[in-house]
Amino acid sequence: RTARDDKNIKLSEVSVRLGESFLGKNKLLQAKQEFSKAIKLDPDNRRAHKMLGYVKLMEGLGSLYYIDRIQCLKGDEVGEHRQVAKKHFAAAEGHLKSSVKMAKKENKIESESLLWLANIAVHFKRYEDAVSYAEQGLKHSFYPKRHLLHSVKGWAHFHKREYRKAGEDLRQAIFHENKFCLGRYRLAKVYF
Repeated sequence: RTARDDKNIKLSEVSVRLGESFLGKNKLLQAKQEFSKAIKLDPDNRRAHKMLGYVKLMEGLGSLYYIDRIQCLKGDEVGEHRQVAKKHFAAAEGHLKSSVKMAKKENKIESESLLWLANIAVHFKRYEDAVSYAEQGLKHSFYPKRHLLHSVKGWAHFHKREYRKAGEDLRQAIFHENKFCLGRYRLAKVYF
């Protein structure tokens, strides 16, 4: 590595921290700009890919929320907003996969990125992928959001009509987080 590479790596980390600060203030545009800058400075910055993936995921969810809750859109406008959401989710998926790949090179498990990838896979009705991502994320024994991984895995099984497996995972989700309302709702869907 050259001195310039070292400088770019340090500047990339500064951009990630700045992006995280913007994210904490709910300033997605500025956060996205900083995470993009961090990746340009250091394409191997795992955290920058993870956080840019998260921002793109939030933008996609925001587009869907806009359709359903804010404007109650119908017709052609719905299709346009769904396409925007799809583009955001695809971009998020690319960055999150990069984050997971980089973590594997470091013998680490990027459970949070895998959780977000599993949710994107469920959105795109790629249920096998969702189960696979969740199982990979669950290999990290101390990940504090295990209930979310079990929940998305159970929901993927539900959509595959594998109700026994869905029930098992959703009961695990509730076991790990007793007051997990979404897990309880999904488990009720399995039972009824």
